[in-house]
Amino acid sequence: MGESIPVGAKIIAIADVYDALTTDRPYRKALSPLEGKNEIVRGLEQTLTLKL
Repeated sequence: MGESIPVGAKIIAIADVYDALTTDRPYRKALSPLEGKNEIVRGLEQTLTLKL
């Protein structure tokens, strides 16, 4: 699963998530850049754990 997704598309998806996390929304305040990065890393760690 996911092996057929091009690397460029994966990079764009991560950038989109980072932007969503670090931008103010009507329903929540933006995370700091470091908090946004940490949230993405946490999500990636969970995904890798689920694959194992």
